Amino acid sequence: MAHKGNFKNHPLKNDLDSEFDLDGYLDEKAHHPELEEQEEIVSEERSDLIKNSLLVVAVITTIFLWTFDWSPRNAYNYFFEGENQVFVVEEGSQTVIPDVTPTVAEAPQFPEFETAVEPSEGSSAVDYIVELREKNLLGEGKLSPFDARQLYSSGVPVSYIEALDGANLLGNFSFVDISEFYDSRIPIEYLEALEQSGYLNNLSFVDITEFYENNVPFEYLNQLNEIGILDELSFVDITEFYSANVSIDYLKQLEENDYIGTLSFVDITEFYENGVTVEFLNELKSKGLINELSFVDIVDLYAAEGN
Repeated sequence: MAHKGNFKNHPLKNDLDSEFDLDGYLDEKAHHPELEEQEEIVSEERSDLIKNSLLVVAVITTIFLWTFDWSPRNAYNYFFEGENQVFVVEEGSQTVIPDVTPTVAEAPQFPEFETAVEPSEGSSAVDYIVELREKNLLGEGKLSPFDARQLYSSGVPVSYIEALDGANLLGNFSFVDISEFYDSRIPIEYLEALEQSGYLNNLSFVDITEFYENNVPFEYLNQLNEIGILDELSFVDITEFYSANVSIDYLKQLEENDYIGTLSFVDITEFYENGVTVEFLNELKSKGLINELSFVDIVDLYAAEGN
């Protein structure tokens, strides 16, 4: 309590610096320069964002107009006119595109085949069967009603069946054989020749069709039969040998040395065309190489030895 008097006698203004600017101090505190600096930074960032946005919009607009040849009208037509849009290109700004003629692949050309003739115009299956019966083409040793229906469906005319019967061949064939012969346009005379040569019953309709279409003569078949290899060969073998002009004598030598049935028609044809002798094949066989080498190897080895 003894110190109260001391405070009363001490004037407040003595505690203040005589050079202290109170008004300036209060003004500085009121304006907060740090906050103003932050506001300036935010303002600059906002300004940069606006500038960048405008730049992006400008770039997009440029690309958009470039796409439509710098024409707002074209852009409008694209979005609002639909299929009726019209592009207007100003002189001097258009891009010249050279005319390009697309290459169109030609349609494949197929050989024209003569189609099977209908049994008779406007006839029904019943009429077809009735006609066969009237011509005595139905019954034992000839055609069954089932055969007749299949032949009708295949378009085989009654006249073709009648011709087979006239040559005494109808009982030799199934409806499948007859249909194939007719579709391949094999004449009755050819079938008669096969019958007379004794080959008809030993050949399938596929064999007969292939021999006829590849013009394999009966004489060639006879020669193969004489050397005893006709039954060992398929129609493919025979057709290929004939087409490649493989001599009967060469085939006979192969048969005598047990190569028929061992070598394929490709091997034999290649050996014959490249002059590979049976003696050379025997030499390879004696050395255990004949089954180890392909026909290409054998042909090359034969040529390498100066043959």
